[in-house]
Amino acid sequence: HKTLFTGQHYFLIEPQAQSQVTFVQGEYFGGIMLPLMGAVLRKTVLGFDEMNHALKARVEAGS
Repeated sequence: HKTLFTGQHYFLIEPQAQSQVTFVQGEYFGGIMLPLMGAVLRKTVLGFDEMNHALKARVEAGS
């Protein structure tokens, strides 16, 4: 059967130079409703960006 809408969120932490990492988050989306979900997906990406900036600030502040 076909799924209406699905998403699989992921986080990757990739080691870089000494004491540094690159944090990547994303989501795989699918389903037959995907073409109609543009506004929701744009809002989701904005939420990812907000979280990334907040996490970066917190880590760099030593919290």
